[in-house]
Amino acid sequence: MRARQAPILAELAGVGMSWDAYHLTAGHTDGRGARQAICAALDSAGLSARDVDYINMHGTATPRNDSVETRVIKSAFGEHAHAVPVSSIQSMIGHSIDGSGALDAGCSVKALNENKIPATVNLDEPDPLCDPDYVPHRFRQAHLEVVLSSSYAFGGQNCVPVLERLRPERKTWQARAHDAAERGSANSKES
Repeated sequence: MRARQAPILAELAGVGMSWDAYHLTAGHTDGRGARQAICAALDSAGLSARDVDYINMHGTATPRNDSVETRVIKSAFGEHAHAVPVSSIQSMIGHSIDGSGALDAGCSVKALNENKIPATVNLDEPDPLCDPDYVPHRFRQAHLEVVLSSSYAFGGQNCVPVLERLRPERKTWQARAHDAAERGSANSKES
């Protein structure tokens, strides 16, 4: 990037993945795989739920998926679940099946760089069970440092990248992973 002087738009601070293999086309009804992916993503980034400024949820606008995803956010984010804004770009572009994760991540990077949280359009009658701040109808200006982008696919495949504004003083995620592995190796030698 430096050799060609391209701007660094965001850092992949961490990622979490899981596969619950519950059903051919759906994740587990209790959201266990999605929650596992979110927690693993935050852990690999060395961040907590309180560090997240915005969640780009998968948000298929179906009663089953949206209620499960809401429960997952509440479970993984605890008290912070109602403080962090959440929206879904699928409300504007529809579900692009295999392309959803890439589009979600790209829009998350754009949100991070423009400090604009995309709206969840057409959210006229929200389900009472889906009660986080879903940023209805219009985008919102907000200073963003950390964005979590959740993507869920057929067969219970879950991938959650954590994107962060570049901080030159922070070690790269590869260096943090190496340090964590070294700590683990040192701890096992002491045992």
